[in-house]
Amino acid sequence: PRALSLFEDMVLSPTLRPDTVSYNVTMSACEKGREWPSVLALFADMRHAALEPNLITFNTTISALEKGQQWQRAGQLLADLQLRRLKPDVITFSAAMTASARATQWEETLALLHEMQQAVEPDKV
Repeated sequence: PRALSLFEDMVLSPTLRPDTVSYNVTMSACEKGREWPSVLALFADMRHAALEPNLITFNTTISALEKGQQWQRAGQLLADLQLRRLKPDVITFSAAMTASARATQWEETLALLHEMQQAVEPDKV
């Protein structure tokens, strides 16, 4: 996608430095284009660039993995997010549950639903 090309130009620039937001925007564009391998590559690049992924980074990556039918990787990323002391939200759990449900992993899907019910407070309107 064009976003990835622009991001690569930024990386090669002597004056511009990608930050977490620029990674997230590029990853989101790749996720929407169903380019989950590119999203994973950018996720790995963030770590090499000494940038900490945030909840948006994880949600985008888990969503990309869901679209790429990579339910096991999505589950691993959810565990990684929790190890980093980030708090998953409804978006995180929804993407992980959709990934496991599409793979007909019903026990995993129900376990994630139960975990979400314990971890996420309902919105108050």
